[in-house]
Amino acid sequence: MPHMLIYTFFWCKIFEKGGISVEKNAFLMKATEIYLLLFATVHLLYFGFSGYAHIFDAKQVTFCTINLLYLLCIAVSPIIFTGEKTVLSKRLSPAHIFAVLYMLFTVISGILSEHFPKTFFGVSRFEGIFTICIYCLTFIAVSAFSCRKRYIFVVFSIAVTLFSLVCVIQLFGYNPLSLYPAGTNFYDAGVIFTTAFIGTLGNTNLSGAFICIAFPFLLVMMLKAKGKSRFLLLIPLLLLSFSVLKMGVDSTILGLVAGFIICFPALLNFGKRKAIIFYIILAVIILAFLVFIYCNAPSEGMLHEISEILHGNIDESFGSGRIRIWKNVISEIPDSPILGKGPDTMQEEKFPPFERFYPARNKVMRAGIDVAHNEFLNILYHQGVLGLLAYSGFVFFVLRAWYKNRNDALILALGSSVICYLVQSFFTFSMCISAPYFWICAALIVGLSEEK
Repeated sequence: MPHMLIYTFFWCKIFEKGGISVEKNAFLMKATEIYLLLFATVHLLYFGFSGYAHIFDAKQVTFCTINLLYLLCIAVSPIIFTGEKTVLSKRLSPAHIFAVLYMLFTVISGILSEHFPKTFFGVSRFEGIFTICIYCLTFIAVSAFSCRKRYIFVVFSIAVTLFSLVCVIQLFGYNPLSLYPAGTNFYDAGVIFTTAFIGTLGNTNLSGAFICIAFPFLLVMMLKAKGKSRFLLLIPLLLLSFSVLKMGVDSTILGLVAGFIICFPALLNFGKRKAIIFYIILAVIILAFLVFIYCNAPSEGMLHEISEILHGNIDESFGSGRIRIWKNVISEIPDSPILGKGPDTMQEEKFPPFERFYPARNKVMRAGIDVAHNEFLNILYHQGVLGLLAYSGFVFFVLRAWYKNRNDALILALGSSVICYLVQSFFTFSMCISAPYFWICAALIVGLSEEK
């Protein structure tokens, strides 16, 4: 216990500059603090004690419980605090408006879908009307009552350290917390079971999505903080770095690398002229790299696939089968282009199965397609053009708020996380396991920007 108190004290020193003084509903401010604290700890670390076979069930419980209790606080606050500010009295920013539109188009899409009422909770990923509405409503609420309480970020940093420590132990072949079936470990993915799992979030793609939130946030805070104690952040950063490299999820690596390249001018506080020069140089470097890959293709791997695509040879197996998935999904979009097929209903369409060859088993394994493995394409399919435009507008105005207030270290760190997450989302999918962290970061960016 003394060691934990000392450790917590040093984490507190990293976030020297505390909160802000704003006249707000004290009850809802405290409710928002608790909400952020619960997602920083309980949702991240709780796994249900039944292993990876039931970890999604555990995350659904924490997601629903935390969000519904928070929204209940929002709902009753005008009755308890008559005359004080509530989320309903806040002027909606463009980001809020597009979040409301995204929620509205999702509801309409789900109700008008041929698969209704399955669209309410979703068919396979729990990403139906219910979950999307929670994302949008909690975004509005958190942005209205956002806070800078440093103890929340301290606790989150410690929770990330524990999460990454579990990942590292698993990558050394052990089975802490008995998350894998008895006698198995991380490296039995593709041998005994087809899906790879890691950490306390489950699927490696979802864990990677969370890492694309946590790693940039901690790194930028370490770079922008003052004092020697900030280097304690190297503990989770090194653990996360090892995990990313060993678990081998390309979308996570790409999200972090490309995300930081995109954020580089903001991180160094470049002016407009320097930023334009940077992106021109970056475009030239990328073009030169593509020319090199075109002329000197490796025999296998991601670079080989890029080279083949540049030569016009697009194999459906490229991108671990994502090319085939994207092609099939795009072919179905013209059937319902405006409002889509209804949220989380792709499994009902009976696409040709996803196939992958597992060398350890020496055979091809097949699985049904229930998500597009590209978040923007996934929204276009499920919620149509209107849903995609609303979501894209939401993202645009969140990033606009981030860029205009990038001199604030906390906003800069949150925006870096959002950008890294968005990059990796081009190759993965959204679920209530990792997506709430994206929506929370977006809410804090908008809320803190408005207060400034």
